Amino acid sequence: MALVRTAVVLLIGAAAGAGVMLHTQKEPYWKAQLIHAGLLERRAGMRDDLQENPEEIACPAAATVILIAGQSNAASHGESRGAFTPDVTNFYQGKCYRARDPLLGGSGKGGSVWSRLAWRGPVVLAPVAEGLTRVEEWAPGGRLWPRITQTADQLKAAGLPVNLVIWHQGESDAMDATDPEKYRADLARLVAALPGRVGGRLVLASGSRCQGVIEPRLVAAQKAVAQASGSIPGPDTDTLGEDYRIDGCHLNDKGLTAFAAMWGRLGNVLPITPAGAR
Repeated sequence: MALVRTAVVLLIGAAAGAGVMLHTQKEPYWKAQLIHAGLLERRAGMRDDLQENPEEIACPAAATVILIAGQSNAASHGESRGAFTPDVTNFYQGKCYRARDPLLGGSGKGGSVWSRLAWRGPVVLAPVAEGLTRVEEWAPGGRLWPRITQTADQLKAAGLPVNLVIWHQGESDAMDATDPEKYRADLARLVAALPGRVGGRLVLASGSRCQGVIEPRLVAAQKAVAQASGSIPGPDTDTLGEDYRIDGCHLNDKGLTAFAAMWGRLGNVLPITPAGAR
């Protein structure tokens, strides 16, 4: 008993000294440590309005409208901010803004891959991506499904129906050791619900790499869902190793440039120049 009590005291003291939470069902111990170190963001209540002094502008009368969902590498968590061309608009909470990193609507206060693309405008980007999220949270019935549907409804009300949905997510499920079959089923539910509820074609990117964790079975599930649903397969960010990342998860300048080049190969789908990256 004395040994057990000593171990408990030591564990509590170490956690308190480091300023992290003990393991709970809601916040695993490994995740609390990474959050405390600033390498990951808390899931609940993440802000999506971290752009300084956003400039509201008139919404375009017509444009290619792209809704961007998933987690941090689909949002503004990159090492540095890029610059958008003037014909790119950021849609957020029913209004249009001049597109600047970090984009309104996505978590993060850094740069995005989207500012590295050579868009052929006019283009409206409507990000809803949130860091540290699992696929089950985005599927119908999950806490984040309304982020997708409400934004789609706001776009429609503004006369800007969705043309394309970009999805890039998987890192949190890899680190949480989500069962690959459950992941596939949840992703399939999400993908099946999008056309009727949101509209537009779906571009399904792949990825699972974070903090040294790589889960090929999740990537295989992502690609299988894309093929079965007729979705457009997007880039696979697991091919971008540690040299392309600032903290094992998020992309550095080299990684953002490489990611943009991957998207550039979809110039026949996305409204970007054939080279893609700027």
